[in-house]
Amino acid sequence: MPLKPIKRGYKVWTRADSETGYVFEFQVYTGKRDDQSTEFGLGANVVKSLTQKLIDEGFRGHVTFDNFFTSYEILQYLFNNGIYATSTVNSNRPDLPTPTHNKNGEKQEFTKKQKNIFGKRRF
Repeated sequence: MPLKPIKRGYKVWTRADSETGYVFEFQVYTGKRDDQSTEFGLGANVVKSLTQKLIDEGFRGHVTFDNFFTSYEILQYLFNNGIYATSTVNSNRPDLPTPTHNKNGEKQEFTKKQKNIFGKRRF
């Protein structure tokens, strides 16, 4: 990444508890592997491998991750295996569903200006 202050470093993927920060599993990224499937992409493959033990143990719960790991395919894969997921997503992704329509039948644009579509926030 050209804008990073330090150009070199290590990538470590982790599966950790959100409450305690306890790391259950981690992987050090060492580059592209020949045996790695490109079916979903690097981010999705990381999520698949780090959640495989959860799936094998019959875990029924919730995982979260950021937009690097997000794709429709990985979210569907997790859901099919009984795991709910929440993730961030970039609005310019090509695999996102088309925008919905408002009450007047006009196309509704999703922009950063749109703060809260569910009404007032209550804290």
